Amino acid sequence: MFESIAGLPTHPLIVHLAVVAVPVAAILTLIYAFRPTLRAKFGIVTVAINFVAAVATVLARSTGEAMLPLVNLSEENPGPVSTHAAYANYMLIAVGLMFIASAVLLWRDRRQAETPGSIGTIAIIVMAIAAIASLVFVFLTGHEGAVLVWEKTL
Repeated sequence: MFESIAGLPTHPLIVHLAVVAVPVAAILTLIYAFRPTLRAKFGIVTVAINFVAAVATVLARSTGEAMLPLVNLSEENPGPVSTHAAYANYMLIAVGLMFIASAVLLWRDRRQAETPGSIGTIAIIVMAIAAIASLVFVFLTGHEGAVLVWEKTL
């Protein structure tokens, strides 16, 4: 299902959405977390971009798994792709947490306009950590993927 589009491997086509959406989502998330005065303007947009980033990350990971047989590898024996796949797994967790925490803070802000409280504080902390982790792992995943393509021929 996810192997190819018009004869081209789907993974390199889909992965670029994650490469753009994840850093944009992370930057918006950090602004949303630490600039309470901008929350009303950025709340829905931040959660929406985080959703796009999460979906893009899931699709990129799924298409990457589907591409393994095309290069004579498998999930059980990923060979030189193992580091790239591990980084992608960590990125998926970070982006997922970023989305969930931003949605929780938006929900909390819509219900109560006063100070963040414990739910808001926890959401802000998770958002900040997840946003930074997302930036780190999108870079590491992408770098490892580029090394696989350009230095190690599969």
